[in-house]
Amino acid sequence: MGRRPLPRCRPKRSRQAAERQTTVKPIRRRRLREAVIYTLHEGVRRLRAEALPHDGLRNALDGVGTPQTQRMTRIVHRASVVRRGCRASIILAGLFAVLLGVPWWVYLRMGDAEPTVSIPTKVLPRINALYTWEKAWSVGYDLRNETLTNDTLYSETPDETKEQTSERTRILARNHETFDLIGKGLHEPLVLPRPSLLHGSGFDMSHIRGLAKLMILKARDLHFAKRDDSALFTGVDVMRMGSKVGSSGGTLDKMTGGLIESMGRRVAWQIVDHVSSAAAAVASRRIEELDKSRAPLSRSIREEMYGGQQDFVELLRGHDWRGKFRGATDSPYELYFTTKRRLVADYTRFMMVNIATADVLPPPNTPSPDNLRESMARVFAGWSNELTFREAGRNLVQNRLLMVKLALRAYRLEHGAYPKTLDNLVPRYLTRLPRDPFRPKQTFGYARTSGGHVLYSVGPDHQDQGGAALKTTGSEHSEKYPTVAMHSVGDIVAGVNRD
Repeated sequence: MGRRPLPRCRPKRSRQAAERQTTVKPIRRRRLREAVIYTLHEGVRRLRAEALPHDGLRNALDGVGTPQTQRMTRIVHRASVVRRGCRASIILAGLFAVLLGVPWWVYLRMGDAEPTVSIPTKVLPRINALYTWEKAWSVGYDLRNETLTNDTLYSETPDETKEQTSERTRILARNHETFDLIGKGLHEPLVLPRPSLLHGSGFDMSHIRGLAKLMILKARDLHFAKRDDSALFTGVDVMRMGSKVGSSGGTLDKMTGGLIESMGRRVAWQIVDHVSSAAAAVASRRIEELDKSRAPLSRSIREEMYGGQQDFVELLRGHDWRGKFRGATDSPYELYFTTKRRLVADYTRFMMVNIATADVLPPPNTPSPDNLRESMARVFAGWSNELTFREAGRNLVQNRLLMVKLALRAYRLEHGAYPKTLDNLVPRYLTRLPRDPFRPKQTFGYARTSGGHVLYSVGPDHQDQGGAALKTTGSEHSEKYPTVAMHSVGDIVAGVNRD
């Protein structure tokens, strides 16, 4: 007995689905059935009435059928083709969606992966000039007085009233402890907190600027008392304070340190022609030590990079990080084409390029950001080409010019005339001749004149004009002492082109 065939497994259908299928196009199905039956009958009749052709039964059947049956056959064939095409299109669309959607989903999930960066830990030492100067600010007397912020404090020929003179004397008399703490901090290491755009450094840098202004007020008082040597040393101490600040933090600290240094230099330039040979020689040596211990700008930018990486990691924490950066782009959809790790990697690459070119003069033209990641990287990059020029083209040049100027002053007082060349200053007054930052392989330009001498740097245009001072337009101060700009033409002459 043969094996009974298994029943076909068909999916269960509801009554509504069955009724709906039986009522779909009943007329077309009935006509098709009638056409098939008619065709079969017609074929059988013709086979009985006529002999088979030599080509066989297939050719005979090909000719069977009326025009009506042939038309119905074509309709059925066309419908089947359409159904197969629709089914294939649906399948292809599904495959395309799967092939495109799965990688996109994986990419977005990778975008939520937390970035990993290696940031060295920065620990503030227990003995830190930062704490000493903060204490000096807290015990200081009337450090926010208008006398410290008055513009006449830095004028070339200050004109004081009796009330201002008495106010200055009163402030200095009440801040002896503050001056002692400032001097103590100058002999201690200074380590500033790592910069952060989100949380700040935790220390108000205006306090150090206020202490520097108090030192300038002291130098001014010494100058009025005809004690120019002591006033010169006070100005050099202010420069030391600025140099320590600029070498211990990020780019904003570098700018603050440069501003404090310029305050000290301004005092020194005012009295450089009135100090003794011994004071000039000692001050020149101290400035030379500052120049040797000066930290490059690239170190400050590296500190800025570490702080920016910490800020990035904190902002990118969580799944809603794209909402925090919507303001950084005109099209918020761009945020869905990047990931957390790509943002951090692009920022790191952007900063490393700037670190490599930070100490180069003239500063290279950093291309403007051309995409979302570059623009966001620049938001966290606190430096610019102007900062590079300010550090190397102003502070470094002005410090070295002042150093050589003091050495020339000491040489003239001891020998009765200025030297023929700057080589005569070595090794008695200088350990070695400083290099011109705008001409790194050579020293400053120097020439004796009938009225004295001219000492100059070639300036931002890198062209030796023989000591022709550059010209700038602006305030009265800039017209009397033209300042140095990035695109200035001419030489930076010592005592003429100042900060």
